[in-house]
Amino acid sequence: MTVPLTRPLTRPLTRPATAPLGSSIPGNAINPRVIGVTQPGALTFSRSVNLILNAAKTRCYMGSTANTNFAIFNITNPYSGLPVVGSLVDATNLSGANGVALSADERYAFVACEAGASVTVIDLIDEVNPAVVLRFRGPTAGTSLAGASNIRRSGNILFVPTITRHSLALIDCTDPLNLVWLTEVRGPTPGTSLNTARDVEIDVANKLAYVASEGRDAITVIDWTTPASAAYVTEVRDTTALNAVRGVLIVGSKLYCGVADGVTAAPRGALTTLNLAIPAAPVIENAVYGGGSFSDLTSMNGKRGLARYGNYLFTTGDNSLNFMVWSIANPAAPLLIGKTQGAVKGVDYNHPMGIRLTTFGGKVIALVTMFATNSLDNRGLVAVETGIAA
Repeated sequence: MTVPLTRPLTRPLTRPATAPLGSSIPGNAINPRVIGVTQPGALTFSRSVNLILNAAKTRCYMGSTANTNFAIFNITNPYSGLPVVGSLVDATNLSGANGVALSADERYAFVACEAGASVTVIDLIDEVNPAVVLRFRGPTAGTSLAGASNIRRSGNILFVPTITRHSLALIDCTDPLNLVWLTEVRGPTPGTSLNTARDVEIDVANKLAYVASEGRDAITVIDWTTPASAAYVTEVRDTTALNAVRGVLIVGSKLYCGVADGVTAAPRGALTTLNLAIPAAPVIENAVYGGGSFSDLTSMNGKRGLARYGNYLFTTGDNSLNFMVWSIANPAAPLLIGKTQGAVKGVDYNHPMGIRLTTFGGKVIALVTMFATNSLDNRGLVAVETGIAA
């Protein structure tokens, strides 16, 4: 079902305040470093994109879009080599395994399968031998969830953005063994309004979803007050500050956006801040652009992953091969305070994508998936000591 436009944009878009990356750096005050790289032997993890941790922060769950697999990692001690606890390879049910969400009781994993156009449910009761228990493809197999790129859960609702169907699908997961299709939102112009829907953030209090529509250079706002009739609200579109936006993260009244390109003269990426003072009508208020060459340490090309700990924001740059630490003490103006490309650029930290945080020994540790494209493809998960105290 396609839901029509229900609420117009109530304010004009404003141009963001901008700052070149170099001018925002007072010095490399924080020195993050790679501390662990998992190499799970025969289990190859090229093209790993998204990940999720359990509530206790002892396990990490992730899939591989290229290698049709799913694995569970022991992250109790991030300095220990991030060993694989259990894994599953399934060329049909895990084709293009991408984003992962957990059921409320953490018994099941919901895996968005991009190439398989499905949400696959995995039983985790035996974590050494996880097992597929359901492949859900929506009302029209091969179409409804085509290009399922990520997945988020809020309560009993799964939110699945799709890069091929150009939609946000909503699925009832009350019974993980019997998923129920609720609706899809494709906007007023299907195929355009949510073009290449890559990521989504959920505002539970206001019942809004913010979709990173990469191909539209826009953040799309969806009202899910009534999940079965979720509706397009508006978009914030900017072909510079949101050029190929790939990642979104809500922190208080701000929406931080990982922008893959971001500059028309040279594609160096950006970290763009939207003000959510009026949640249904976000406004761009700041953008910090990358510099240097395509994969330079100061570039932000391919900016995607975002995570937050206190007054700090952590981001990954896929094509720029870097990890960045930002101060958001002033939430409207993120300040870059640390960065790394690993000990050897493109080797122990190669095409970073998704990011989640844990703590160990009084330190904040980032767990980052790799979208490696060379002989080190099996390095799927990396631990980074962020330089921030827990």
